[in-house]
Amino acid sequence: MACIVGGIVWFSAQHYKAEGKYTAQENKQYTVALNHLREEIKQLNKTSVNHQIHKSTRLDSASMNERDKVVIYELTLLDISQADIRHISDGKKSKIKAVEKQNLIQKLKADVHSGPLFEHGWSMEFIQKTREGDLLSAITITHDDMLQPPAGDRHNVI
Repeated sequence: MACIVGGIVWFSAQHYKAEGKYTAQENKQYTVALNHLREEIKQLNKTSVNHQIHKSTRLDSASMNERDKVVIYELTLLDISQADIRHISDGKKSKIKAVEKQNLIQKLKADVHSGPLFEHGWSMEFIQKTREGDLLSAITITHDDMLQPPAGDRHNVI
């Protein structure tokens, strides 16, 4: 009987140690990811804010709020005007926004630093404006979004 109890205690201790290492590893990954994010935001603000970051996209601001665990990117789509979107139905706008959200999720899933942030309650908001500065969309990505399986066919939305 003492042998069985000893075995259970030993197994429990080993299991506890393994869990402790896993938690420590998770915390290390989170710390690395958070430091990477801080540096990325700092660099974006230093080199990319108010500059074109893609063919027709300007980064207006990049910020993070560590207390609320949110990152906010504000972008202007230089090739889209308010007049361009007036004729698009609300249903079509919703589909376009859903596709854009799925594309962002896939990019974030491919980034090794994103996972630990989302697992620790972070969210990322992408605010897109027309070239005149009117709000086009505000897309928020959360941990729950990152858990969703990939959406089906994302082609032929527009």
